[in-house]
Amino acid sequence: MSGHNQVELKMNVSRAGQAQKQLRGRRKRARARIRLAASAVVVGMMCALSGCASPAVIAAAAATAGFTLAQGQAEAYINGKLKAARMVSLQEGYEATLTMADELKLDVKEKYCRKTEAYVRAQAKDGPSIKVTLQAKSPMITKFIIRVGLMGDQAVSSLVFWRIDSHLPASAKMAASAPAQTVPVVMPPVVPGVEPAPEPVEAPANKKDSSAETAADTRPEEE
Repeated sequence: MSGHNQVELKMNVSRAGQAQKQLRGRRKRARARIRLAASAVVVGMMCALSGCASPAVIAAAAATAGFTLAQGQAEAYINGKLKAARMVSLQEGYEATLTMADELKLDVKEKYCRKTEAYVRAQAKDGPSIKVTLQAKSPMITKFIIRVGLMGDQAVSSLVFWRIDSHLPASAKMAASAPAQTVPVVMPPVVPGVEPAPEPVEAPANKKDSSAETAADTRPEEE
């Protein structure tokens, strides 16, 4: 193996190591979000049983917890496949995948983009086959499935998705990394037999001026 190929191989191994570290960091943050979401659900149920929170507050907490749990399950490596989801259209994900293949000097053997699914199969010279399947779950949610070789390679799969992710729109990466923020709507308590106070009615600001203008209009003109 020539010196140039050795240097390129070392660089690829280093990038794969960095991608694996980032994946471990994402998993660690995902577990923390899941624990936080579970705590929010438990607190909401306790408040519901004790009557210390209104249904609107409990619903808002449940929505926040559900979205946080969904974010925690955004990436996973199962049975030799790296699975991830991003808030992008299928076309944007497909274009980012082709850009990744060009960036990593991969030869694209097969590609297509249909209405709800896209596929890219690429391969480096004397390297394993890299398959990327994209599935449109909604107009703005795309699922990525990456497999390297016959048995799968987690480090290389992480590197491939890391490069795909870097070419996605900035809004997709912000949605994947930012925690859910939901402002609960607190409703006033309802006491049986007591009617709620009516809302105050503001007096017209220009009532005095309008009376003066009316009097001026009704005054007879001077000859």
